[in-house]
Amino acid sequence: KLDETAGTAVANSGSDPENGTLVDFAEWVAGQIGNSLEFFGDNGYVLMDDFTKITEEVTVAGWVNTLGSASVDDPTVAFIRNAGGSVDPDNNPTRGQFELGLVYDATALTWHLSAAIASGPNEVRVTDPDAFPLQSWEHVAFTADGGQVLLYRNGQLVARTSYIDPINPQAVDWMSIGARLIVDATLGPIPDTTNPNYMNGQLDDLALWLFAWNQEAIESMYTQGQAGQSADTATPPTVPVVPPDADLSVDIMLGAGGDITISWSGAGTLQETDALETAGATWADSANQDNPQTITPAGGQKYYRIAGQ
Repeated sequence: KLDETAGTAVANSGSDPENGTLVDFAEWVAGQIGNSLEFFGDNGYVLMDDFTKITEEVTVAGWVNTLGSASVDDPTVAFIRNAGGSVDPDNNPTRGQFELGLVYDATALTWHLSAAIASGPNEVRVTDPDAFPLQSWEHVAFTADGGQVLLYRNGQLVARTSYIDPINPQAVDWMSIGARLIVDATLGPIPDTTNPNYMNGQLDDLALWLFAWNQEAIESMYTQGQAGQSADTATPPTVPVVPPDADLSVDIMLGAGGDITISWSGAGTLQETDALETAGATWADSANQDNPQTITPAGGQKYYRIAGQ
């Protein structure tokens, strides 16, 4: 909740037993919901030595009131992240699982909300095309649901992109709030000397769930947060539970002439998309729901999946 008033202990009010520690200087001040932690863009951050890691899905949310970066040489701001250095898995042995923060557009001179996950060999990043408001309380969130990363500001979906591989296993145990850390062989996690991404402003009511909330739930968190309700006690909408017998499977067979036959089991709908890796790509129900069905490729790319009912 970041509701402390003094000291360096940062309590975790969720189900995970791990707490955080404030490293270097920041101040406890009034926030959006109770108190908050104010950073000054030069040295302070919170370190959680361990936390329950993401396996399949995740939601990360919180309130921020920022001035952007305090350094023109470090045009990125870290709200919350799990990675030693970059999240990008390529040639990074200490890559982590996710990050949420701001990136800077040097051409437009504007800050933009951005989130990323490590998925297979790729950093899957989604960025709000609109400028991020500074010096005001904004609710920020992203979800990864096994197929898409969705980014929200003030309860509204602002950007999305698709991914294929599961979120990678973590390479570092810890999580940082307010700074980008790297792994020092002697000292352990320390601020990245080149790109520390220090937070400049206030953070409040940060939360992480090991499943993906839908947009209705994200909007509910924002609305209730405006009324001073913390994420740990806010009442989200009921999320329907898929019954255990709703297992789905899909089989794809390549014919001798290049045709593809798709068949599936379970109560599901065949969906398709042309551009899985393109920001903004969405799945649509296939016009042909015959099961099985044979498709003659017409060039380009096409992806299929079965969506449960």
